[in-house]
Amino acid sequence: MSDPVRPESAGRAAFLDLETVVRNVTDQLAGFRRRALAAEAQLRDLERATARVAELERAAQEARVRAQALERALTEAEQATARAVAEAAAAAVAVASAPVASVTGPGTDAREDAALSAENAELRERLHEAAERTRLISERVRFLRQQLGNGGDK
Repeated sequence: MSDPVRPESAGRAAFLDLETVVRNVTDQLAGFRRRALAAEAQLRDLERATARVAELERAAQEARVRAQALERALTEAEQATARAVAEAAAAAVAVASAPVASVTGPGTDAREDAALSAENAELRERLHEAAERTRLISERVRFLRQQLGNGGDK
């Protein structure tokens, strides 16, 4: 007729079941928390790595722009050197082909001799200036080649 289970033992069994459920939920929550903390740490690491990659990309772009500028400057310097060499050669030809009238002979005029001497002096001066410009441009070209060879180091 009556159930042999006592009311306090039924309450105790329910309490034990509830305690087991709470312990399982607590263990699961602790596991979820550990996984969430690990995921947050990974996310922070990825954000740092992404920021570093962006910084490196900016530096690479700046290096590419600098290399292009150095290449343009090198090309311009090489062209200027070629022009200066051509000018120096033309001046040398002009000096070499200019008649030298160091001795006035019968039929040469003293004014003509003075004019030719002045012209020779002017041509020698131009030749000297062209040689100096060629040397300066050659030094610039050498410097730019060193910069390109060093990868644009500071």
